[in-house]
Amino acid sequence: MMVIGVFLYLVNNYLVFWQDLPGLFNLFSHYGYFGLETPGTPLNDDQITQGWMQFSGYFLILLLSVLYVLKSSHRTMQDESV
Repeated sequence: MMVIGVFLYLVNNYLVFWQDLPGLFNLFSHYGYFGLETPGTPLNDDQITQGWMQFSGYFLILLLSVLYVLKSSHRTMQDESV
């Protein structure tokens, strides 16, 4: 799961810096979440949708990681090392 998370991080950076997608920071600042100031120019509808898609990707990886840990919690470190 860690490899998938790193891959998603790299893809997200590509989308933000080379394809000009808004990214999570701009999405959260657009809504004023976490005390972030709203940007000078608000995001349009397409950018908001793209931002939520990026957020969904991170959330999905987090959810899958938690499910994997819960499902494999009975395995010991000895079993994992083989």
